[in-house]
Amino acid sequence: MKELKGGKSIILGDRTVIEKKKDRKLEYFGRGKKGKELWIYTFGIPFKGRVLPIQTELYAPEPLRRNETHQNLIERLIEKVGEEIVIVFDAELTYEAILKELKGAGISYVVPLKREVILIDPETGERYSLRELKEKVYQRGVTKWSKELLYKGEERVKVVVHKIPFPKGRGERVGILIASLDLEDEEVIRAYRERMKIEETFRDWKSYNGVEKLMFRKREILEKVLLVLMVAYTLFTLFGEMLKEKVILNPLERRKKSGYFLVKFEFHRFVNLLSDAVWKAFIWEVLRPCKLNVTFCDST
Repeated sequence: MKELKGGKSIILGDRTVIEKKKDRKLEYFGRGKKGKELWIYTFGIPFKGRVLPIQTELYAPEPLRRNETHQNLIERLIEKVGEEIVIVFDAELTYEAILKELKGAGISYVVPLKREVILIDPETGERYSLRELKEKVYQRGVTKWSKELLYKGEERVKVVVHKIPFPKGRGERVGILIASLDLEDEEVIRAYRERMKIEETFRDWKSYNGVEKLMFRKREILEKVLLVLMVAYTLFTLFGEMLKEKVILNPLERRKKSGYFLVKFEFHRFVNLLSDAVWKAFIWEVLRPCKLNVTFCDST
């Protein structure tokens, strides 16, 4: 489990979307931006390059009850985890009520700021826009800038503006984060850097597990199947990362393949090759003395 300097563990949270097929009549889907959708909210622990889920819930998009849905989600998470954690989640969960609830529960948070909101300096009353915040690092020639501001004029938060370099030195962009006051600037940035791991996990679910193709008439069946897939994903990832350390000696090759991919595909192929070898040895040692005409055909 990833930990910050203060001993707090990181938990990542985000959602992915299942889009309903046109020929399916599924009443538990809601109306989203692209038609009928179902949201999968997941919170998990970063592990190597992925996330091990600890809470996964299904929600149908309901615009009129969106705030209530998100608050219920956070409340159930708070019941499961302790105080010594930092939750990194998406900007759509950034409501004053949620931030106050996390603060009251003694849980730290880090959230990206992507849309214009009211940010006020509590001392001078000066208002900041996203553009003005980004200029703080561009004009001063620094890599980060931070200040305590009032989020939407009410909740006191730490705002951290930092430069994010693109891979292979292809430039940089500026990210704006809001966080609880108890976190240092470096802890805020480090916690947010872990966030891409949950995106990689969602990609595994859709590419290798076919989560977005799961369509059942009853929501209860979908929830049970999804639970089984999450357990299998966790076990495959844990075993795969352990296997990867033993089998793949080249560090660069280790980064290219996740432990889950190794178990689901490479290990499966290894087992097939091993079974072929055992079968050929059986034929050679047992059947050949019987003077049978045996030929081998390699499987591809």
